[in-house]
Amino acid sequence: GTPVDTTGAGDAFAAGFLSVWVETRDTTRALAVGNACGALAARQEGPDANLSWGQIGEIIDDPTDF
Repeated sequence: GTPVDTTGAGDAFAAGFLSVWVETRDTTRALAVGNACGALAARQEGPDANLSWGQIGEIIDDPTDF
């Protein structure tokens, strides 16, 4: 999607990355989730990104059920 507002995208990336890395220590997966969270945040206006595991899975095209 086209970026609309990058406010909060870095925070969303960090939250996504850390949520996976703390649990799994899988850096590759944590980066993928972090990038997806940042992208989702940039698609919405304002700092309150509406993130869900379903949306994250669609972006990284991961069949794994989050």
